Amino acid sequence: MVGSVAPVVVFLLADAAWGLIPAMLGSTAAAVVAALARLRGGRGVGWLSLALLGYVLIRGAAGALTGSHQVFFGISVAASMTVAAAVLATAFTSTPLASQLLPILVGGRLRPDTVAHPTYRRISAQVTALWAASEMAVSGVEAWHLRHADAVEFVATRALLGWPTMATVIFICAFYARFRIEWLQGPPTPPR
Repeated sequence: MVGSVAPVVVFLLADAAWGLIPAMLGSTAAAVVAALARLRGGRGVGWLSLALLGYVLIRGAAGALTGSHQVFFGISVAASMTVAAAVLATAFTSTPLASQLLPILVGGRLRPDTVAHPTYRRISAQVTALWAASEMAVSGVEAWHLRHADAVEFVATRALLGWPTMATVIFICAFYARFRIEWLQGPPTPPR
């Protein structure tokens, strides 16, 4: 949590004290430190953590070189939209992305017959599509807002509207999936 909030706080404080370019550089440095701490703590996901680190560095360099908050934040908005589109595409395959994540949600208590059931695939596809469509909608609003707002307004709006909206969508997806999966599996079998 601290690792994801620290770059935002550093950006806002540095922007107020020194201006946009130091804010972008400070935010980038905070994000790099957070990514390196995750890697060092063993919480990295291999190549994905390294790709994220590269992304943060490229975004910071592009923002600082252009002096534009639209470039700096626009890269994040474009990345969110691209990831959401890729996730949405999996909803129409035999293994939607959510099918890999739902066992974690129910504590790994999925029976093999549940996972093989067509309804499980349907639940996974629905959750995947809802999350991806919501992320694309939020990213679309952020892209519009980025063109019309200064850096601080954009960060504040993203923090106060974008993130809570997606947190709500994730909660709804989790509640729906858990309810449907528990209904599909039936009552738990008592231990012998």
